[in-house]
Amino acid sequence: MNDVEFGVEWQPNPKFELVTEWYPGNRRFEDKLPLRWQQRGRLLRVQAQYNY
Repeated sequence: MNDVEFGVEWQPNPKFELVTEWYPGNRRFEDKLPLRWQQRGRLLRVQAQYNY
């Protein structure tokens, strides 16, 4: 399994924050079958939050 995660949080004032996250992943699963399963994927997450 090769996983790396990068993220940035920006809070311009105490009530608002913006978060971005980038995740590239590469995983290999092995079970009883002779085949090896490999999954590759990327994820971009953006979150805006207002605290009241």
